[in-house]
Amino acid sequence: PRSRGLGDVYKRQVLSHSELIKSGEGNGPVDATATSLKERGANSRRVFWEISSMSKNIEALSYQEGLLFLWAHVLSSSGFGQRDVLPERIRSMSYLKSLQCKHCGKEYPPDRSFVCLECFGPLEVTYDYAAIQTDISPIVFSQRAQNLWRYRELLPLEGDPIQGFNSGYTPLVKAKRLAKYLNVKELYLKDDSVNHPTLSYKDRVVPIALSRGAELGYTVFSCASTGNLASSVAAHCARAGFTCLLFIPHDIESAKITGSLLYKPHIIALEGNYDDVNRLCAEIGDHYGWGFVNVNLRPYYTEGAKTMGYEIAE
Repeated sequence: PRSRGLGDVYKRQVLSHSELIKSGEGNGPVDATATSLKERGANSRRVFWEISSMSKNIEALSYQEGLLFLWAHVLSSSGFGQRDVLPERIRSMSYLKSLQCKHCGKEYPPDRSFVCLECFGPLEVTYDYAAIQTDISPIVFSQRAQNLWRYRELLPLEGDPIQGFNSGYTPLVKAKRLAKYLNVKELYLKDDSVNHPTLSYKDRVVPIALSRGAELGYTVFSCASTGNLASSVAAHCARAGFTCLLFIPHDIESAKITGSLLYKPHIIALEGNYDDVNRLCAEIGDHYGWGFVNVNLRPYYTEGAKTMGYEIAE
């Protein structure tokens, strides 16, 4: 049956999630009123594919049972899928100030902007650091829950966060043998491979992008990815109840996308490499009103990476 959702994409059952079903091609601009991918077309004669979202007929990979067991264990141990409840009153006064061009310094309001209109440079978030220095101290952070939102005032949000309550605060692992090899006294490795829920550093940036994106009115979230980011976006969207679209290169290894399929996103593979996928996402994000976490939400997305530094400093 034809999907009634955004993009009006036809859903198809496939025998294997690694088998891609050719849906159509074109060389014109995307037409939102068309009834199929073939009628809509795609810029630069890109070929669109749609992978079934966890079709019941998907053939298991040789390692899939073990992978599913691992994910089930990770999700259950992290409380993933339970009702979101703030472990404490995380919200406080927002110190979000503006978006500022990294190159020319022009300022913009903290809205959906993501590129400078003067020089086309990237935009970065700025805060009222003078007020933060007056109002906040490390003691305040130390008394909060051990997740990335303990640094709430240093993150680009005006209201309550909606995701990330089990993300961040990953361990520093002492690496004695590597320290000896490098001839340093002590060496610690920040281990984000135990980050929740998808075992990746991307679980820091995605909750920030989704929380801020929801404030800006986005209800559909997406990304261009080759694996880890797709899994994180799919997982966090599933928990928050957002529609999720993942754009990937058509020749991506099936193992890199298996985890994402657990959350039933809409997965669209494009003929070309990651740069081709990323360019298309930049073109269609504003056209459809979708929040691409690493494109039109990138100024807020990148702020999540700073929490790793905050944790190390603390």
